[in-house]
Amino acid sequence: MQGTEAIYVLIDLARSPDMYPRMNQMARFTSQHIYSGDIAPKVLCTTPHLAPMPKGSGLMDWWREPEQRELLVACRTRVSQEVLRTHFRTLLRARFPDGNRYLFRFWDPRVLHTYLTQANTYERAAFFGPIESFYFHPAAGLDMPEWHNAMAEDPRYDPHAGGGFGKDGVPISQRTLNAFAPLRRDALLVELFQYARRKLTHWSAALGDVELKRRVRVAVEHAETYGFKNPAAIRAYFTQMTLTPNFDQVDEVRQILLDNCIPEDKKITACSKLNVTVLSKVGAIGQTWPT
Repeated sequence: MQGTEAIYVLIDLARSPDMYPRMNQMARFTSQHIYSGDIAPKVLCTTPHLAPMPKGSGLMDWWREPEQRELLVACRTRVSQEVLRTHFRTLLRARFPDGNRYLFRFWDPRVLHTYLTQANTYERAAFFGPIESFYFHPAAGLDMPEWHNAMAEDPRYDPHAGGGFGKDGVPISQRTLNAFAPLRRDALLVELFQYARRKLTHWSAALGDVELKRRVRVAVEHAETYGFKNPAAIRAYFTQMTLTPNFDQVDEVRQILLDNCIPEDKKITACSKLNVTVLSKVGAIGQTWPT
């Protein structure tokens, strides 16, 4: 059964503190978060939201702003908002080649565009489901600002017929994972910046955004030189740097960081268990943030 065509917008509220109040100004009673269940108010303002975007509306004007090129993605469909929201919930998890599942931030225009570029025909059809088209902001500089569902061109196409993925989540091939590498690093930098603002206020409160971003970038680069890849392990390394920026200059610490026999998620813990004499060296090497 064909319904009335409508345009919806996915809003990435986590990328900027200004997004939630602006969304409420224009779509307070029509927007819905796409997660399941009740969401705590503190979390609600950072979750992805879905809202109808009629032509001539404030949301449409917002969508056209160049500043939103990495924050908003639109889609066209003939199903209701609730059916569309249900479909999006089947896309919230991604299954990586190692079998592990992770949150899939498909509402980020860069993530979505990269996935659609790398996905095969079957994966793309399942991902589209009831969606006929995705639209990216022209100012985003993407090769294909519009993606259309090839299945929707068939006269027999039924947007209610299914789509989406099972409990294992969206399958991510190694090729797609490789294509995500730059985005994953950018997302890590954003996550650590937000983590510092929320959890490390005793250290970050005196820093402006530019300086804090610089320090986050330097910390990630330092962690990567020791083979850190896991985001949780890199966060632990970053946290240690906020306490003693140059802790890796101590020989005993560096030996641990370079030891490939120690899992990366245990290296910082191993450093903290060094004896008092060694730890006194850590405290004496200075508080200047490395470049």
